[in-house]
Amino acid sequence: MSKDVNKVIFLGNVGQDPEIKVLPSGTRVANFSLATTERFRDEMGEYHDRTEWHYLVALNKRADVIRDYVQKGSKIFIEGKQQTRSWTDKSSGEKRYRTEVLILDISLLSPFDSSRNGQNGNGHRGHSTSTQSNGNGEFNHSPVPQEAMANTYGEPAYDDEIPF
Repeated sequence: MSKDVNKVIFLGNVGQDPEIKVLPSGTRVANFSLATTERFRDEMGEYHDRTEWHYLVALNKRADVIRDYVQKGSKIFIEGKQQTRSWTDKSSGEKRYRTEVLILDISLLSPFDSSRNGQNGNGHRGHSTSTQSNGNGEFNHSPVPQEAMANTYGEPAYDDEIPF
């Protein structure tokens, strides 16, 4: 019996501030792009960078985390699944397609820049890093808000759920 897998893992930088929408059904949606860069050496021994852009989508609790803690330039690690959406363009009537990644899990790796606009209703967005490098290969762990530590099912991840 064969088993199919649809899993995507990215570590990259956010290309623009996320766009947040609320659908008529009440579903919260975050859309943004992520850049991943690969460094390679050509036949002449020179290094080059190749950047790929990926469209990402997050729903509900993950969209809230992205709204509150992710901004242009943020470094994030995501796990998700690839999907293709189709729709009819209202202006031209043409069928359009977009391949995107639905985020199932996210780790926020950049320090949060609270000097930027886009604050939540409390007047602050908090901090968003799970780890920060001090540049010497050592990491300082800073606390992450509990709502930012959601498991795949959108529920908070608590230590007492670990079976050992």
